[in-house]
Amino acid sequence: MDSCLGPTGAMDRLWHRASRFSLLVVVGGTILAACSNSSSGPTPGLAAKLKMVTQPPASVAARAVLNPAPVVQIVDGNSDPADTAGIVVTATLSSGGGTLTGTTTATSNASGVATFNNLQIQGLVGSRVLRFTAGTLTAVSSTSFQLIAGPAAILVANSATTQNGVVSQAVTTKPSVKVTDLDGNGVAGTSVTFAITAGGGSLTSGTPTSSASGVATVGSWTLGSSVGVNSMTATSGTLTGSPVLFTANAGNVVSQFSIQLQYVLPPTAAQQNAFNNAAARWSEVITGDVGAVNVTPPADMSVCGAPAGTTVSGIVNDLRIVVQLDSIDGVGNVLGAATPCHVRSLGRQLPVTGFMVFDTFDLASLQAGGDLGDVILHEMGHVLGFGTYWEAPAPNSLIVTSGAVGSTLGFNGPNAVAAYTGSNGGSGTAVPVEDGFGPGTARAHWKESIFKSEIMTGIISGTVRPLSLTTVRSMADLGYVVNGAAADAFNISTQPTLRAGQAVGPSFELKNDIIRVPRRYIDERTGQVVPGRTQ
Repeated sequence: MDSCLGPTGAMDRLWHRASRFSLLVVVGGTILAACSNSSSGPTPGLAAKLKMVTQPPASVAARAVLNPAPVVQIVDGNSDPADTAGIVVTATLSSGGGTLTGTTTATSNASGVATFNNLQIQGLVGSRVLRFTAGTLTAVSSTSFQLIAGPAAILVANSATTQNGVVSQAVTTKPSVKVTDLDGNGVAGTSVTFAITAGGGSLTSGTPTSSASGVATVGSWTLGSSVGVNSMTATSGTLTGSPVLFTANAGNVVSQFSIQLQYVLPPTAAQQNAFNNAAARWSEVITGDVGAVNVTPPADMSVCGAPAGTTVSGIVNDLRIVVQLDSIDGVGNVLGAATPCHVRSLGRQLPVTGFMVFDTFDLASLQAGGDLGDVILHEMGHVLGFGTYWEAPAPNSLIVTSGAVGSTLGFNGPNAVAAYTGSNGGSGTAVPVEDGFGPGTARAHWKESIFKSEIMTGIISGTVRPLSLTTVRSMADLGYVVNGAAADAFNISTQPTLRAGQAVGPSFELKNDIIRVPRRYIDERTGQVVPGRTQ
């Protein structure tokens, strides 16, 4: 405890504690008072804690160096500077998330000062606080400051990149992109140019500037006057991801069914065009909305054959197909393979995700021969459920072993049978299904000897490969809403080609093009994979 003594005799004593010494104050040769402190207290000059000398700036761009640089002082227990060199101080983010980069440690100099000259923060915009620590010394935190967007670096799609529309009419979903920095923060004030690249048509307000959230949207996009694929690009200088491609299938009726394509590795422009055309063709056939599913957490696609780490997440409307271009088994063997992967847990359990793989050894020759588009169209049909969704334990039991003319197997979906025995010229109580060519072809395609050049047999043949009304109506038997008018002209009596008398042309077997894996289920209400449930 402290004690102060008043005058005693001719002298007064004053003990005054300053630093580590007691002081006597003498006035006119007389000690006025004597004071002493018997408590230990903090030791002056001994490093005890950290103190902020220079705070971070009020705001800083993502990945930019903090300027002014934060400065921390080593102080004693009385918050007085402690001239202590060699103490390592570490900076961390204590709030706001993200990653603190640069040199996150600094060593105090002879004056006990530690300066952080090149701290940077990666992450989403928002408030941040830094915390500085040094062993057992009492830590200190900075004042709060704002992380703002960095410079424009990336251009990404902000709307669906594929959709369906009506010829000569404006699309429902206007193409939209987002300009972001390297951390995904929207960047304002960047010019974007939208341009029509196929299908004709017109646009308005084609050079918007990104908004405060980084979004730039074309004014309108009116499709061309012909049925088929229209495309548009969004470009912004040298930004990564530029140009972003948008496609719209122009039909005579509006389709509410969309196929999204997700590539493991980017295809060439010609290959991507072939995939887009196939997706547009099936969206012309299937017109009913199946419903969007917000897949979260991400669904693992490696369970269906995709490379490890491949996932699908976010809103899927109506089907997301992961596409892999990879070496399979050399030239002329398996050209491609496909499967549904995750299916909806309710109703007809239609696919949410699917997987397709194509052999890079064969892509060039398929493309050169004009066959790539038909192979892709065929494999995409399998993802939708053709041949992969015909048998129990799925909700469909559509394969029979009798009643099919010219085959020991038949497909007995009533819609397909009506089309086959009607305009497509067949007879019997079931549609003939392939029973030859081995596993992967048998039980999953129309009978080649009867359907010949039709697109969904197990062999690509002829120079014209129609997508028949039988195929279109078979999709209705799986649970889709279809457009019969989208079918190609086809009658088995005019085979092997669409037009009687036309040469057969080249043929090659699509052997083993079904990936046989258990299907996983996604609860379409929650978007979550149903654990433990497979089929």
